[in-house]
Amino acid sequence: MAEKDINKRVKVYKCTNNDWQDRGTGYVSLVTDAGMVFLEVEFEASPTELLRSRISDNASFTSQKDSLIVWTDKDTDEDLALSFQIAQGCSDFLSQIQNWQARSASVLDGWDQSSNLGDDSREIFVPSSADDDDATEIVIDIPPVNLNALEDIHKLFGVMHLSPLKDRFITKLLNQNYFGKLFDLFSLCEDLEDAASLRTLFFIFRSAVLINDPSIFELLFSDEYILKFMGVFEYDPGLGTKKRIPHREYIQKQAVFREVVPFNNEEILAKIHQTFRLTYLRDVVLVRFLDDASFNTLNSTITFNNTDIIVWVTRNGEYLDRLFSRFREAGLSVEDRKYLIVFLHEMMILAKNLQNIDVKARFFKVLCQHEYLSSGVIHQGLMHPDVVARLAAAGILDISLSWDSSMVRIFIIQEKHHLSSLMFFILKAFLSDREMGVRVQLGENLRNLLDVSNFQAESSTLMSGTSSEREVFLTTFYDRYVTAFLAPLDRDRIKKDPVAMAISDAIGDIFDTSREQDSGTRDLANALREASCEMLAFCIGHHGYRAKYFILETNIAGKISQLLLSKEKPVVLAAVRFLRSMIAAKDDYYNRHLIRFKLLDPLIEALKRNGARYNLLNSAILELFEYIRKENVADLIKYLGEMHGDYLKGIDYVETFQLLLIKYSQMQDYTQEQDTQSLASSNSTLSRSRSDGGDLDDEYFSKDDDIVTPPSTSVPSSPSEDREFKPMKRAKSPEDDTFVLKKSKVSLVDYSDEDDASPSTSDSAAKSEDKPQPKKKRGINFNLNKRSSS
Repeated sequence: MAEKDINKRVKVYKCTNNDWQDRGTGYVSLVTDAGMVFLEVEFEASPTELLRSRISDNASFTSQKDSLIVWTDKDTDEDLALSFQIAQGCSDFLSQIQNWQARSASVLDGWDQSSNLGDDSREIFVPSSADDDDATEIVIDIPPVNLNALEDIHKLFGVMHLSPLKDRFITKLLNQNYFGKLFDLFSLCEDLEDAASLRTLFFIFRSAVLINDPSIFELLFSDEYILKFMGVFEYDPGLGTKKRIPHREYIQKQAVFREVVPFNNEEILAKIHQTFRLTYLRDVVLVRFLDDASFNTLNSTITFNNTDIIVWVTRNGEYLDRLFSRFREAGLSVEDRKYLIVFLHEMMILAKNLQNIDVKARFFKVLCQHEYLSSGVIHQGLMHPDVVARLAAAGILDISLSWDSSMVRIFIIQEKHHLSSLMFFILKAFLSDREMGVRVQLGENLRNLLDVSNFQAESSTLMSGTSSEREVFLTTFYDRYVTAFLAPLDRDRIKKDPVAMAISDAIGDIFDTSREQDSGTRDLANALREASCEMLAFCIGHHGYRAKYFILETNIAGKISQLLLSKEKPVVLAAVRFLRSMIAAKDDYYNRHLIRFKLLDPLIEALKRNGARYNLLNSAILELFEYIRKENVADLIKYLGEMHGDYLKGIDYVETFQLLLIKYSQMQDYTQEQDTQSLASSNSTLSRSRSDGGDLDDEYFSKDDDIVTPPSTSVPSSPSEDREFKPMKRAKSPEDDTFVLKKSKVSLVDYSDEDDASPSTSDSAAKSEDKPQPKKKRGINFNLNKRSSS
């Protein structure tokens, strides 16, 4: 109860809707409860609480008019004010509050261990100066560790992480081995099967984590207490008894630490064990309870440990020598090889996630010095029978590309044996692996390899001549490996290609429709067709004329267009995206190819089969036709209007086809108008030449003979032509009806040998001749004798 001192007699005001309302009169005091300090006002007529407001170390208390103290309660966000009867009392009380805020952690060195929490609060007085001998100290009561006091412990831990006295509180807990006693009590409750006490202990330790103190974390995650700490969180009341997670069983029995190459360093081993436990706690045990501050503290500890581990591996060259020498052992078992690949992948993940760029760079530099790409890690991993090893190998390739994709490309260029190269194994796994996760990861890796935006612009010293990395790599890819994408689509065309045939053999007979196949085999076949379509579409969008040569020469677009009639919607969508990439290239060769082989007809048929159903396939097809209309692809608009105009006219649930047919009609009108104007112009010219023919002849014979200048033989190049796509001559292949592209030289004017001779003679001949040489007419030869005789 507050002392009835006239200096502490106050009126309490609360601001409501910008209006200060009188809440009553009483006596003010500072009290502590569970380690926190409160401003409390009791009614002067009865010991009833009028106001209770927690004082935080960052709350702003201001004085107004010498007798008012105004502040905002941080918990309720209410504006409060105290009006003191005596001005001196206002000044003294404000000084006590500000002094406590400034010295809250340093002035308190007395702890009352004999008291308990039987009283809800204890009145305190904070001295205005450190030399005040009559000053009493704030008393914080820590209850004893027993079953009866668990609720009081829970209450204390629940508010301590918000208290400015947190550091003093933590020091007291650690000095008294308080957590050790709580863990002993936990073991007792488990033996007694006391479910209520176990739930309370769960809340206590959850609050201990939220205190977010590194010294508490170090104690709780130590070898002595880590299993008991995880055991406490097995009794999470939010999960229930049936969904209880056996954390201790996982740590002790399922999580097995294996040294593929012995570290021979106890300090590094201890950091590895601690990092694993902290990661498991962060991602599994405490994932539902961690706030941002606690999460960042755990992350910092894990990052520091990982940095120490990577630094040790980088500096210890002998360790990496032993690691890669094991990869090259001829008699290495399949199981040991898997663990080696997984271990290297985990090390690269640790290095990739480091924030210290220098440490990361040194680690990857050391790996390159040990030639890890040529050690067979990725080659053997992608062909490993265990999917864990294959995923790890794909992960190693992904990290390598994200760190330095140029290094991987140069390695692929320098490989001489196609059927044992890194690119061959990547394509083989991508087009034959039955695990979808492996194919998806390798698909991303291939896109990173083939993405021209990632290429270095400058020439590399490792390349021959002055060719850039982009040119050399793409030439290597299209000369050796691109036909691999035909294996799931057109097996007849790859019989002479060793890379594609080897991949086709790895795929097997899953595309043989003559024999009965299970659903898994059919799904795999469809997935491989889809993957090939996606990669070919990617090549069209990124590789320009190289992809164009390949697509037009193989006519693979014809095979892909037949997939539009498949019953599998993902395959149909992949074929639509492929055609969309061809049209988006805005290349006349692609457009003429689509028209000549009628590759849009299956697309129209797919639209008919889908009907008016509003689904992803319908949206993809409509978007393709909308693109043709907006980009005004004249050849395709004309083809669609002529061949499918009647059907498209009946589709009225969207405006796309009606607008497309309007464009077609406008093109037809424009063409007819141009033809009419051209015909009228030619007739007018012919009539004028006939009427003026005699006058022209007379005018000609009245003039002197002059040399007639021949027409220019230069032909302006078409601006629409690709600079790198040379003039072509199309010819039929003897095997099928596809295009074979051949270079041809075009001679526009063919003069005779006599015309090609120089009109002037040599200098010596000119000196010997006294007579001037007669003028020589070129281009037009008139027979004057014949005309004059007539």
